[in-house]
Amino acid sequence: MSEIAADENRRSWTDFVSGFLLAAWFGYLLFSPTIGFGWIESWHNEQRAAQVVLLAVTALGFAAMVLDPRYRCRLPQIHWIVIAVFALGTISAARAKYLEAAYAEVCLHVLLAILIIVTAAAVARSPKRAITLAQYAALLLLATYVLGVAVRYGAAASLWRPLNLDVLLLGYANPRFPSALHALLIPFAASLAADPARRKPIRAATFFVLACIWAINLALATRAIWFAYAVALPLLWVLLGRRSVARLVIVVSVSAGAGALLYALVFRGLPVWVGFGESFQSRALDQLASGSNRALLIQSSIQAIRSAPWLGIGPMQFAAIAGVWSAHPHNWLLQLASEWGLPAAGLAIWGLVKLFRGSAAALSAVSAECDTFIAFMAASVVALVYGLVDGSLVMPVSQTAAALGLAGPVAAVAYSGPRIGSVSRGVAALMVFGIACVGVAGAIHLGWFAAHSVGPMTAVEQANASRTLWPRFWSDGFLPFKTDSSVGP
Repeated sequence: MSEIAADENRRSWTDFVSGFLLAAWFGYLLFSPTIGFGWIESWHNEQRAAQVVLLAVTALGFAAMVLDPRYRCRLPQIHWIVIAVFALGTISAARAKYLEAAYAEVCLHVLLAILIIVTAAAVARSPKRAITLAQYAALLLLATYVLGVAVRYGAAASLWRPLNLDVLLLGYANPRFPSALHALLIPFAASLAADPARRKPIRAATFFVLACIWAINLALATRAIWFAYAVALPLLWVLLGRRSVARLVIVVSVSAGAGALLYALVFRGLPVWVGFGESFQSRALDQLASGSNRALLIQSSIQAIRSAPWLGIGPMQFAAIAGVWSAHPHNWLLQLASEWGLPAAGLAIWGLVKLFRGSAAALSAVSAECDTFIAFMAASVVALVYGLVDGSLVMPVSQTAAALGLAGPVAAVAYSGPRIGSVSRGVAALMVFGIACVGVAGAIHLGWFAAHSVGPMTAVEQANASRTLWPRFWSDGFLPFKTDSSVGP
């Protein structure tokens, strides 16, 4: 057994700090996409602002935890590929037209990397405790959304009003955004429902919630979640083996089938039978069959890559391309290649392949206790596949959930690997200084970006006929609007 696991009973103040930070992030995932915080009118801006605040707090907590020698021993090693990707991104940002926006995005991803490190250290500390907390957290998040939809459904029925998307959307303006979060939570809930060690009432309740979530996503008429699981489940089968993922695949598949039946009953049949509305139709079939103008985004990405293949056009600079209706390509790979350059994209893919291969090897080499990492692996694969067809890795809530999930594979490698020697106080001081510099730089650039952000309505008014409002960082995500001094704040 790893020395990290053997040291589980020895607690220090850093464990309480990391626990507090993860609890804060759970609160963020719970309240942001449901009732919100009553802070900022724009749901997207509120979710982004709250995310940035928590990322800054996480960076400060991490800087303090690095000073604890016992915590430093548990830190996962930062691979040179990660350093190289961020170095290329920083150089690309220095060449960008909109420097502040470019550095704001680089700083955001550095802060997300710190979140991954903090979470991975906590997961590697106690995998069984971590997966239990993750499972019940996912169940609570999904059940909360189901309850919210049920309340709105009942209100519509009591008022004899036809069902519409307002019944299904809590804290969002677009049906794809809750679907992106649901996709990342489903593996944890499914692993809970598939665990024979759990009590049967809990497993049954979890399965019912999963069926409701699938039914809601059918009503939301989102396609990416179905694509993500159609691709991710076979990939997991190959990566981890049939024996490891069989129960998870069965629960996900059967709950999806039950969700389809529930959708047909609750959203298509019941409104007509009771007589309070017509059969629920959220989007027309021709809209579902359309490509959502993805051809323009792919073409624009390829043109951007051709214009700057080595270092890209600069982080977040896709939002400055004239005549493009979206502030991002809705594909994380094209986004990385067009903005950070082909070498950075290639290194990122290589790093992810090495990470998942290392995680799979770790799961097969260590004790059965590490099977608890499988749900994290599944969530990470789903997030990456989902991000190939939608902007889930750009939107604040699903972006945060993906970072928390990616900590699982990192923790699996750290859990099975050799214990890292404690670094000296001087090196620790340099690490703290570096983290503080990133935090200060991030605060400056993120603050500048927020101060120069015009209101969403102003952005719509300024947009030409070929562009609509698709957020990137803030809700008015097009960079030319943010630097026009003639536009008021």
